Amino acid sequence: DYIDILLLHCLRPPTWQTDYKSLQDGFSEAKEKKIILSHGASVHGLPALRTLPGDQWLEIAMIRMNHNGTRMDTPETHDVDELGNAREVVEHTKAVHAQGMGVISKKLCGEGVHRRLDDRLQEHRRDR
Repeated sequence: DYIDILLLHCLRPPTWQTDYKSLQDGFSEAKEKKIILSHGASVHGLPALRTLPGDQWLEIAMIRMNHNGTRMDTPETHDVDELGNAREVVEHTKAVHAQGMGVISKKLCGEGVHRRLDDRLQEHRRDR
């Protein structure tokens, strides 16, 4: 028995790499023992997201993503009720994907805010 993916949850501060070093070490040890197959993190804010490109420990990043920034990452280290910076999120997502990191997107429907079909289809119409 093993775990396919184990994620650090809710990375917010730009200092997460040192703040959670002991957890990273534990995840790495579990991977060496084949208890887990891969490790990564779910990201909750631009301060943490900006540190992902170039990170050598992360194998998978779960990143908030949708067409207009609803419930996406902002410069705050806590959730706020304002649109996130979709363009910057896309930029960092492309960078980590290019370095070989797996990417899982979340908040594709903005936590259910995008209920109308037309609104959900905007993601596919937008030129990035």
